[in-house]
Amino acid sequence: MAIDRNGIGKGASAELILADVIEIKLPPSSEYLAVVRATIGVIAGNMSFNYDEVIQLRVAASEVFNLAMEWVTQDAAASATRELALQFIVEGNKLEILVPNQISYTVSLTRDEMVESKALLESLMDEVEFGGGANEDPMIRVAKYNTVETG
Repeated sequence: MAIDRNGIGKGASAELILADVIEIKLPPSSEYLAVVRATIGVIAGNMSFNYDEVIQLRVAASEVFNLAMEWVTQDAAASATRELALQFIVEGNKLEILVPNQISYTVSLTRDEMVESKALLESLMDEVEFGGGANEDPMIRVAKYNTVETG
């Protein structure tokens, strides 16, 4: 399927990429963290990431889910929907984890725990982005590249 980097289908364009997009929607509850960790483990394993990288991806996915869960539960409107979407995008040797911006809550990196979370994600992943408001998408995006050639 031809999609843009946010998982949205587009017409013919120079910016089209071919990628597989796996989206899961879960209640914003820590009870579902195992589903997130299992999903990323299976995807990363199929992409031939090594054992250490799979563990890094699982830790990063856990951190992303926990951050998104915290923000969604702080937003009354989003909490009412009781749903948190995560997208896993496989594009060649890159695996992205996206949390589409579903809430109007402004992400702030000024709190100590946010700084720690960002530092952790940056130590585990090759790319880390945090959105900052209702008009920015995605709310969280992290990516890791697999250096192993598959063929």
